[in-house]
Amino acid sequence: MAASQRNASARDITDFAMGGTSAMFATLFTNPLEVVKTRLQLQGELMARGKHSVFYKNVPHALYVIAKNEGAIALQSGLSAMLGFQFFLNTFSYSVKMIVEKDFIKADSANLPKVDSFMIANFFASNPDFCSAEFRNVKTSVLGVYRICERRGLTTDDKGRTRLLGSAIAAAAGGALGSVAATPFYLVKTRLQSQAAKAIAVGHQHAYASALSALRQIYKSEGITGLFRGVTPQTLRGTVGSAAQMISFGYAKDFLRERGWFSASPLALSFMGANLGGLAMTLCLNPFDVAATRLSNQPVDGQNRGTLYKGTTDCFMKILRSEGVMGIYKGVVANYLRLGPHTVLLLMCWDQLKILEEYLREQN
Repeated sequence: MAASQRNASARDITDFAMGGTSAMFATLFTNPLEVVKTRLQLQGELMARGKHSVFYKNVPHALYVIAKNEGAIALQSGLSAMLGFQFFLNTFSYSVKMIVEKDFIKADSANLPKVDSFMIANFFASNPDFCSAEFRNVKTSVLGVYRICERRGLTTDDKGRTRLLGSAIAAAAGGALGSVAATPFYLVKTRLQSQAAKAIAVGHQHAYASALSALRQIYKSEGITGLFRGVTPQTLRGTVGSAAQMISFGYAKDFLRERGWFSASPLALSFMGANLGGLAMTLCLNPFDVAATRLSNQPVDGQNRGTLYKGTTDCFMKILRSEGVMGIYKGVVANYLRLGPHTVLLLMCWDQLKILEEYLREQN
């Protein structure tokens, strides 16, 4: 029994590592859009439209301007910090999929489509035409704490059907925990990505030499609390984003199905539903993303207090007063454009790592 428990624990640890590694792989390709998003969110900070210089007109223009003025390598600014952020943020999110599969899924392989994607699986999990009853009772969660809530009956009713509110709460809780753990990396990532050539600089320029240097300097000058600057909007971002993801995907699919769209192709239905759900999620989390970026990048005084914003509420109020509603939606297009490719690349890497793990396990 002890050996069996050790093996199970070892596999869980492997699952966690694969989840984080997959997210890091995707980040290698999508980080340029994160750089653009950060620059767009800082452009015209606390200034009315038309009262500031516009260095970046849109996503394609921003990519061009950055590459032209700083070189193509600048599009990977803050990559090491972003890798750390994605690893900590996604380790629990994606490893839980495999853990839940091992413990709960008992689907009939003859009836189950050969699709290995947690987003698409979320749709198929409630599709009576393509999944067995056992699989319909499984919620392939985006969050580690989802499994805990599931075992306590918080995510299903007496008939085993999904409780939308319970699922959203479980997802939100897990998203919050992951966001807190990853905050120091988001802080450094933001400051490094905002650093730019003087001709196209936006926001405060911190001038760090590297991610490690940034961590050391922040800890030395601001202490451990300085590393968690912006943790509140970052936590809200993870909470709202995860909950919105859980809710919007299901509603998007129901919206399409009720109108008979893509009825002949369940994969197309899932794909379009995922894109609509992703749009809803981006619209929900972008305001908190802007606040997290602004609070993370603002300069601090001698008492380690932000010189621009006192906190999350003050940040929102100042943005709305000076920049209007569109101020909290700066960078929303870059955010949305990054989400799709990032998820696809992550899941592709995830699948290949699972195949490799099974191969190595069989060899041993």
